[in-house]
Amino acid sequence: MPGDLGKMAEAVIGSMDWASAVLIIMLAGIFMKRTGQTPIATIGALFLYAFAQIGIQAAGGGDAQKLADSGVAAFLNLPMGSFIIYFAIFLTSIFMVHSVKAVIQK
Repeated sequence: MPGDLGKMAEAVIGSMDWASAVLIIMLAGIFMKRTGQTPIATIGALFLYAFAQIGIQAAGGGDAQKLADSGVAAFLNLPMGSFIIYFAIFLTSIFMVHSVKAVIQK
């Protein structure tokens, strides 16, 4: 079981578009008011990331309607292990950005 999670984590990390993920994480961490909002900010950031991926593919010449339909279907069919890995990556990253912001503001 742990080996499967490790392989899944490698696949998720290898397939991420890091430029859009870092931008979304930075914005979520900076605009967050309190540390307790981290889980909600993470869910919002994951939705933004999913829509950004559809937008990037559509801007690259794909059919926007087909991309949106397949993107929503892919999100609904995302294995729970992959979702947890995405959630953990975004959660810890947003928390770290917000913590740095809080230290700088004091």
